[in-house]
Amino acid sequence: MAKKILYSSVLLLLGTIFLIPATAPAHGQFTGTVCIIPTSSSSCPSSPATIGGTVGTQLRVSVFIQGSDALNGAQVILLADHTIIKPAGADITGTVVPGGSIIEECIGGVLVKGSVCDSHDTPDTIDVAVVAAPGQITTPPTTGLLFTAIYNVTTATSGTPIGYQTGCSPPTSVSNTCITITNGSLTPDPENAQTAVFTTGDFTISANPASLSLRRSSQATSTMTLNSIGFAGTVSLTTTVSPTNKAPSQSLSMSAVTLTSGGTASVTLTVTTAKNTGFGTYTVTVTGTSGNIVHSVAVTVTVTH
Repeated sequence: MAKKILYSSVLLLLGTIFLIPATAPAHGQFTGTVCIIPTSSSSCPSSPATIGGTVGTQLRVSVFIQGSDALNGAQVILLADHTIIKPAGADITGTVVPGGSIIEECIGGVLVKGSVCDSHDTPDTIDVAVVAAPGQITTPPTTGLLFTAIYNVTTATSGTPIGYQTGCSPPTSVSNTCITITNGSLTPDPENAQTAVFTTGDFTISANPASLSLRRSSQATSTMTLNSIGFAGTVSLTTTVSPTNKAPSQSLSMSAVTLTSGGTASVTLTVTTAKNTGFGTYTVTVTGTSGNIVHSVAVTVTVTH
């Protein structure tokens, strides 16, 4: 416990030393969110992200901050089951911390940079502390990448959480949670915390029928079926059509479905033509997205005389 109090204090003190006093902002205007998202995303979602990966590959996830007050440093200790995703490293390329450099990095409880690992570091954790260059601080509201966490995927799972170590003593940005966002004072920025779910599961999407033929001023439907292959989570659904000129309109009976591991779900695609819809063949693509898992199916639509 003493080690954690020490390193939170060191991080906060470094924040005050590295910040030019004249530039220290007023605080309390913004409460942001620290979230864990796929590297392809650039914002915190409304609900915890589902992040997919494959056994035997390396997984990179973004530790992201959104809508925060001004900051000049951060320490976050991630927590995940190392028997499923084994901590492998961290990368601060592209960090929102201005001129940021790592002052502490412990991967799986093993010191990589700094003087000693925190008492809360274990084989399940990735612990990274980043501080801004002297005199540098962001302009609120602050949104961007804090760092990228790197894991080796070793075991299949239908869903395991990626979250934050708990039990860290004040001052922290989230109560009882190992997240500290510094701002040039001895009181860190207040934040919310959002976790993620990692899965090696997948899903498929198919269309029946895969082709439709209809006249002007009419409708036709096709059933989209999603099948889980060890996947559990929410899949968002969207449609596009090509070519777009005088194309029929398309809609789905639901914009999202929730799959259980091994389960199925169905959505109806409705294609509607108007009196001026162009004759010919179109491709309607239905795309299912959950985190960085994306699958599509094409339906051929022919508008006849």
